[in-house]
Amino acid sequence: MDSTQRYMVLVSLFFVSMGNAVAVEKKLASQAIRALIAGKTFDVHLKKKDEDFKVYANSKGLWEVHVGDAIKKRRWKINKDGEFCVKKTIFLKCGDIIDVGNGEFKRTVKGKEVQRLKNFQNGRQFP
Repeated sequence: MDSTQRYMVLVSLFFVSMGNAVAVEKKLASQAIRALIAGKTFDVHLKKKDEDFKVYANSKGLWEVHVGDAIKKRRWKINKDGEFCVKKTIFLKCGDIIDVGNGEFKRTVKGKEVQRLKNFQNGRQFP
């Protein structure tokens, strides 16, 4: 195999490997976060407790967590820095929403993944 053939093999391998590249994660801007969440019901996986539940987030900042037969009300907003925030008690927990591909998004607080969001549906989809 001469040097031209070796070069062509290497170039071919490069382009084949590019097709198998992993999707790049992308941080959402505030408008994209609002479009993704407001007026939607979606599944949430809470990493810390390895727990799954549904959430409805209305466009006025209500965040309803549906766990079993209970519905817990929280508040959500996007702060001036473009971070997504949820208020559970008196404290806001703010961070980023990151598109990880495949219709899934991770919610981070201080750079650490705390929740995984997926299966977005329009409207309030639980009783």
